Amino acid sequence: MTKLLRIDAVLERRGDRRTNLYNDIAKKLCTEPVKIGRSAFWPEDEIEALIRARIAGASEARMRALVRELMRQRKEMAPQTVQFSHDHDEPEPDPEPDLVSS
Repeated sequence: MTKLLRIDAVLERRGDRRTNLYNDIAKKLCTEPVKIGRSAFWPEDEIEALIRARIAGASEARMRALVRELMRQRKEMAPQTVQFSHDHDEPEPDPEPDLVSS
């Protein structure tokens, strides 16, 4: 099961600022957030993998390759169960669309 982190948890783990996180996303040095409604989340395992790579001294080219691989894996795991980092973070289901018969 994958745990999703809100931006504050991601920033705390990275020891970084929001601007730097979004700059890294733009430069493909960090994975994009998972959007659920208007909220943004990051899979915990992706953030941990990126932090470990930085600690190991990965170059920007290696970080980009890792980001591509993590995003590919994310698409493959889409149907699996996800756990939120806080109980109150669970998204509300989308309302059913109104069906109008003609």
